[in-house]
Amino acid sequence: MRIYGLTAVILLASSIATAADQGAWQQYRTKDLNFRASFPANPKETSSQTGKVLVKGVMLDLNERAFAVLVSDIPGARHESEKMTESRLDSARDSITAKFKLEIEKKITIAVVLRGREILASNDNGIFVRSRIFLVNGRLYQVMVAGPRDFVTGADAEKFLDSFVLTQ
Repeated sequence: MRIYGLTAVILLASSIATAADQGAWQQYRTKDLNFRASFPANPKETSSQTGKVLVKGVMLDLNERAFAVLVSDIPGARHESEKMTESRLDSARDSITAKFKLEIEKKITIAVVLRGREILASNDNGIFVRSRIFLVNGRLYQVMVAGPRDFVTGADAEKFLDSFVLTQ
């Protein structure tokens, strides 16, 4: 489980230096990954293989700021106990904090019943990652922003993170 979150952080952190066109906020919706989220410009779809797990997502690079929603189907996780779900969320957090120092962590919920984690972590290069992680029906969602601390704790990051909605 550690590798899934680490892959997400590496993809997101490595994308920060790439510039993209800025524009008005727009909603991105995907049927196959079952979510929608608002981005400040047109995001790009990504895909990478980590062992047996395919990590798909949508990313937007804006100079020293990055926005991403990364999704991976976790084999065998569809009908697990609440305790195992919590353990998987802990593992996703741990994979991020293997390379970044955990600064803040809190348990969160969306849609009243879906539990997750929100973390804020940083590395020695001054890059901060703020991530909301959910495991829903065997699918791990990582909604992330990366960049300077004032960005990941600011209004644009909050707007993006709050715009994430699961769809059917």
